[in-house]
Amino acid sequence: MNTYRHNSPATHIVRLCASAWRACRDAFSLAVAVMVCLGANLSAAGEPVERVQHAIAWDAARGQPVLFGGQDRTRGFADTLIRTLPAGIAFDFSESEQGWVFGNPPGFSKVEGSYKPGMRSLSLIPSDNRNSFGFWGSPPIGVNEPMEPGGPSVRGGTGDGQLYLAEFLAASDGRPARVPDMRTRTSSADFHRSDVIAFISVGRGDVSPAEPPRLYRHFFLLPQNADGLGLHWDMLNTSGMTDAGVELELLHASAVPTEESLYGSPEPVMRLSFRDGEAFGFTPRTGAPIPPPAEFRPDARGLLIRGTTPSGKAEPASGNPWLSSMIFGFWGRETSVPVRGGTLYRFEWTVETDGAATLQSRVHVPTFRLRVNDSSHQTSYYINIDSRDETSRIPRDGRPETYVGYFKTPPEIDGGTWILSFDYLYAAESDDNPSIAIILKEFRMDKLRP
Repeated sequence: MNTYRHNSPATHIVRLCASAWRACRDAFSLAVAVMVCLGANLSAAGEPVERVQHAIAWDAARGQPVLFGGQDRTRGFADTLIRTLPAGIAFDFSESEQGWVFGNPPGFSKVEGSYKPGMRSLSLIPSDNRNSFGFWGSPPIGVNEPMEPGGPSVRGGTGDGQLYLAEFLAASDGRPARVPDMRTRTSSADFHRSDVIAFISVGRGDVSPAEPPRLYRHFFLLPQNADGLGLHWDMLNTSGMTDAGVELELLHASAVPTEESLYGSPEPVMRLSFRDGEAFGFTPRTGAPIPPPAEFRPDARGLLIRGTTPSGKAEPASGNPWLSSMIFGFWGRETSVPVRGGTLYRFEWTVETDGAATLQSRVHVPTFRLRVNDSSHQTSYYINIDSRDETSRIPRDGRPETYVGYFKTPPEIDGGTWILSFDYLYAAESDDNPSIAIILKEFRMDKLRP
């Protein structure tokens, strides 16, 4: 694994602007979903360090692990590395931001984002607990070759056959129960697909960052033929139930190719087919004050959501302009299927459309998310699919696509149950067509047993 060095100003701000816009609409719909008692869009993938293979950076010249932010804050982390993975990339922030760029999108309260040379970390501090959102994003990371001269890269494949593992070492100076919400996020370079893991400070804040730092593991896939990826570290403080002025720190981030077979054999947990109009306990859910979709219905193809009817128009919401321009709703179900802590789960969703019959029309399919969270509302995982161009892996009428995702559950949520969701998200600023419906056809869940 290479530790990336980047001492010049970041050159990818324009690329991250697109990320910021998508993150804005995601943040609003996320906050609303939490308020409607699903805690749905934020999740935790953190866990105490254990002796397993992972991606802590390795200094080949010295023959020892890189220590992040000073040995006093990382005691125990160096001991967990049992072999190096040279195909990956690591950012230890020992000399600079290493190309990472801070974002605090318009419409949100001020978030202070800074690089802390003494601590060798990136920092986020929200100014309030109602409307704060900020993030740090990596430089573009190429697959097999840099995306820009001198840039970072990983050596690996793309598509469902190539699993990746990202790791984020994060800390906070607040009480775990009052720490702002945090997300780890990976995306293809064009933002067609993002895999998001986040965590909410619910109850005692069992999965929240604290001191000493906590290691968060984030498994993800890239679309077939993707030329690069990005790592992102988000902070949201919108619930009113956490503290303002709390500092979150990122001390390390990395990504490496890996293999599913290293983590066990898949064992079936759940199989659902909605093709005969059976909803299997899923019900329509909305998130006021965001306008809801005009149509929810099960039919012979699956669970359908349509933003507006072909001749209809969504009612605007009052207040925040972001809310007024959006349509948000989802099919959701609380299950009795137990969550096993410390377990890697594999999910598959098969999705079709109604209204996107041609290759050209699929670029206008509204954004959809494929989501799971645990019943304590502390954790969730979701895939965000955004139509980008005619080469994007977007479903069409009669031509469904299957999306695969992975989530390693924190030990602290053992004993809960799974909540399943299928989200529809439209924003007027996009080129999407709200009269195109999305349809969930099948869902599968496996757990990997060592």
